[in-house]
Amino acid sequence: MGLITTTDQHGRKQTLGETDGFLVYMGRELRRDTVYVVCPFGIGDTLYVGTLLGSWRKLYARGKRICMVVKQGHSQIPDWFEAVDEKIVSDEMVCDCRIFSVYSGVWKLKNYLYGHFHTDNTGKLLSEYQECEIKNMIYRYKKLVLNIPVQASMEEPKILPDPKNWCELTEKYDIGKQTAIIMPYAQSVGLLEASFWERLVLLLKGMGYRVLTNVKGTEEAAVKGTQGICADIATTAAICEQCGLVIAYRSGICDVLAYTDTNLVVINSSEYHLHEWDLKTATNRSNIYNYLVGRDNILQEIYFILNSSKFSE
Repeated sequence: MGLITTTDQHGRKQTLGETDGFLVYMGRELRRDTVYVVCPFGIGDTLYVGTLLGSWRKLYARGKRICMVVKQGHSQIPDWFEAVDEKIVSDEMVCDCRIFSVYSGVWKLKNYLYGHFHTDNTGKLLSEYQECEIKNMIYRYKKLVLNIPVQASMEEPKILPDPKNWCELTEKYDIGKQTAIIMPYAQSVGLLEASFWERLVLLLKGMGYRVLTNVKGTEEAAVKGTQGICADIATTAAICEQCGLVIAYRSGICDVLAYTDTNLVVINSSEYHLHEWDLKTATNRSNIYNYLVGRDNILQEIYFILNSSKFSE
């Protein structure tokens, strides 16, 4: 396999490929004592790859450094893992490496690992994904992405917020056990109707909660009757842990919250997400509750959970 040239959104050309089994990027060979693990998809995908890199290195890269290559929005995640020695934060490099692997079929080199499920050049997952004998997200990461045993251990992330930012937001929004945060936005699935979240807000307020909506800056609107709150991933996780509860549409931030002590109610968009992407697979925490979109009585079920002694423990 030789070199390929990609053109980014600004018209800049990047040379990418391999020589002698090592990754070449922008015309130069990257370090041979380091494995560059490229994470091209969502928050949860990047997180779970990070949890497994320590076990992966023991099998395939003893004595080598690990560098996670991540998108700008995921820049904090590599810092949470002892197994990660370095990070490169570059949307362009992530995109270029994804193009290289998808079009060449090269998912691994002596100093390179594509850190996600394999697809064809249309973005369709290869047949190995559906043929995997156990339909479970952690099992699939271990077998299909990292090729490590099912019993391989996972490093728990150390999610540390910026103390100043956390204190400022906690004080500004009066965060406490009577605070509820709702998370109606997700990148990879269709959104629920606004009326559902508005009814949920009325339910929560009727139970005495102050309700905030987690938003991404000005591009996402707070649900009617709530105030928007915006923070980086680690600070959001720390704030959620201080709240009485979080009710979230299934998205990557849920994977992060599963590693905190947040009282978390997850609304799943499909049976696939409910069963195959069950957060308890990773953390087995008792205060995570999963629901499926489409149940007529979903608000009643949430009301019951919030009033249960188990939830308030």
